[in-house]
Amino acid sequence: MYAVKVDQQRCAGCRNHLDTCPTDVYEIHNQTSAPVDPEKCIGAENWCEPCEQETISVTKGDLERVKEVKKREDRLGVHSLFSQAGL
Repeated sequence: MYAVKVDQQRCAGCRNHLDTCPTDVYEIHNQTSAPVDPEKCIGAENWCEPCEQETISVTKGDLERVKEVKKREDRLGVHSLFSQAGL
């Protein structure tokens, strides 16, 4: 499994990666990129290269753990990078 993130503070919403992502993980929401189907990620990091701001990261990891952290943050009203990335 892969964890996919977007740094919402730096994302310019360029859309360059939308055509290169082989599994359509991302969409544009509120003029920035957001991972809408992170479970589909196959770790093809080369598709991130079109991002001039280098805001997208793909790391091999435990997606279930990321989701648990996000749920806990939601309950506490905390907003980390996971929340901002749409995970």
